[in-house]
Order: sequence, then structure tokens, then C-alpha cells
Amino acid sequence: MKKQEIFIWKNYRLTWQFETAVFGSFPASSDIMGKFVQKKIDDGKIRPVSRIELGPEGRMDIVADGLSVKELYDQKIEEALETLPTEEEMVEKRSLIFPRHQQALSVRGGTIRAHIKDCARTLSSLLLPKVQGEKSLTVRATNCLYVREDWIPLTRSGDILTAPDMIEEFFVHVRHPRTGIQMSSIKRVEGLEPGASLTFTLAILGDLVTQEELHMILTYGGVHGYGQERSRGMGRYTFAIAPAETEESNRRLFLW
Repeated sequence: MKKQEIFIWKNYRLTWQFETAVFGSFPASSDIMGKFVQKKIDDGKIRPVSRIELGPEGRMDIVADGLSVKELYDQKIEEALETLPTEEEMVEKRSLIFPRHQQALSVRGGTIRAHIKDCARTLSSLLLPKVQGEKSLTVRATNCLYVREDWIPLTRSGDILTAPDMIEEFFVHVRHPRTGIQMSSIKRVEGLEPGASLTFTLAILGDLVTQEELHMILTYGGVHGYGQERSRGMGRYTFAIAPAETEESNRRLFLW
């Protein structure tokens, strides 16, 4: 039988040029809930764990009062939530940043893929006609689009950025989901002035998402915005798409 060559991946090199300021969306603390609980323990508002013992098979799953680690964690979270601050109490800051990777301000490739999938979902559900027997754009974008890079540095005029241009602070007012008490916090967000850019490689499975469909997704996404503060018109971008130079072994499958 004659060997048949099938191209699996089509790779494109994409560049986003931000026309408005873009803000970070990565929590500055990698353990927000753990620090939240610890602060309540330090303030004396919830009782700390007194001891941890080894359970069956050497697991540390027996703790004070005979609770498992999971049960204790759930209990402490519940106790901490009961002590959320009211309007009269001191507000707390929560910071959102651009992750640092090799000292560069960066974004995760997964967040770009999530943005593209979200835009495809909106177009598929609200704008595009349903065609019987064909997979929707949502399904195809979810299963056929991948960002090849794990970390993507932010640049301006070709130079890698290592520090934000600004840090904005403003009040955020929310209501406790159970008590209805209004709570306030200070949101602190790292930002970059217009002109920052991202360049990354997008792999598409065969022709299952066409270049025209990708153009449509990004046309919507460029107005919808990427990152924090999209409701304020931040994170809007223009884009350029070009074929990517990749090794043939990344794209071909031989069937016999």
C-alpha cells in the first residue's frame, strides 16, 4: 500500500499589538486562601490546629479533634469565611500582576488559549448559524487550537519588558453571598501603557479551524480585550497572522 502523508498541525505566528493599556491578571500570592486562613488564625478569630498525627499507611490525615486534613481545611475555610470584614473593618489589598519568567513580564500560553476559546464560544453561540451535521466553532476551537509556548514575554518595540509602567489601586465593593453584608477591598493591578505586544505560535489541527475563522475570532477578541479591566476598555489589541516556520516532524504523520 502506498504511503500516505497527512499534515496534522498548521502553525501560525501571531502578534498582538495592544492599542490600550493592558493589565496583569495573575495573583501576586500563590496561596491566597491559605494566607487568608492564616491571617484569621493570627488575629485570633479562628482556632489554630493543635497537632497533626500519622494515620493509616503513614498518611498525615488525623488531626486535632479527629478530623482529616480535608475536613479540617474545609472547617477552617468555613470559619474564615464567617469572619470576612464588614464595612467598618480594615480593607485588605489584593494584587494582580504579570508573572515573571526569566525576569521578563510574561503571560501563560494557557491564558491566551482560554481567551481564544472564550471568544470562539461567544461567536458560536450568539452570531454564527448552526449547521446540522457540522461541529460548532466552539467545539473545534476547544479541541483544535493550542499555543505552543508555555511562557510568552511582553515586549515593546522589540525590547523585552521587565517592569510594569504603572500600578493602579482602586476600591472594589462586593456583597457577602450569604449575609449580604457589603465588603470593600483595594484592588492593586500592574499595567502597561499602550504599545506593548505579544508574539506566539498557534498550532491548529489540520484545517478544522480555517484562517478566516481564526481572523474572525481575533477580530472579536481584539475589541473584547485580554487581561484585567476589560470592562474599562483595557487589553484591546490588533493582530497579525503569518505562517510559522516549523520542523516537518512536528506536522506530519505517515500512514501505511
